[in-house]
Amino acid sequence: MSLTANWLDALDGTNALAATIEFSRHGYRQQADPLDVVRVPFEEADPVRAFVSYPGKRNFEGKLWLASTRRHVPFESFWERAFLAILDRTGDVAGVSSQPMWIRWRSPKRSHAPDYFVRRADGSGLLVDVRPKELIKAEDEVKFELTRRLAAALGWSYLVLDDLPGATEANLRFLLRYRDPAWL
Repeated sequence: MSLTANWLDALDGTNALAATIEFSRHGYRQQADPLDVVRVPFEEADPVRAFVSYPGKRNFEGKLWLASTRRHVPFESFWERAFLAILDRTGDVAGVSSQPMWIRWRSPKRSHAPDYFVRRADGSGLLVDVRPKELIKAEDEVKFELTRRLAAALGWSYLVLDDLPGATEANLRFLLRYRDPAWL
């Protein structure tokens, strides 16, 4: 993601930590200030929003089996599925959750639900948003920057997957069929 003065100006002086984090674990919804959630195991979080499905929808949702975590993880687009497949191949994943939290900034009011939270094998956290470059709007860039700042303050990394090189997605699609336990 490139930095531009336009979207940095659009931050309107928002403090990335002046937010409330809403999450759900085992069906129990909770709210906390950002600094109080550092030890929350977000890799076990329930999705905070449902994937919308309707006739004629252009996206494809489903669940992908991750061999590294031995669990299915929901996705709502081919891009997200490609991200999960790439992530599974790193060998550095202890847990993954989809739509793990709502981040609600207070002033000005903004909200964002990152696509994934990843717990790495070393215990560190990674927040991830998956969106093709051509679909990222100015307001999305502002939310992504605020999320990056929040993640950094909490000691987590942040990634926006906005590009898949060449035949990566097609190659991953071919390899995905052999990651399921049925092939063991």
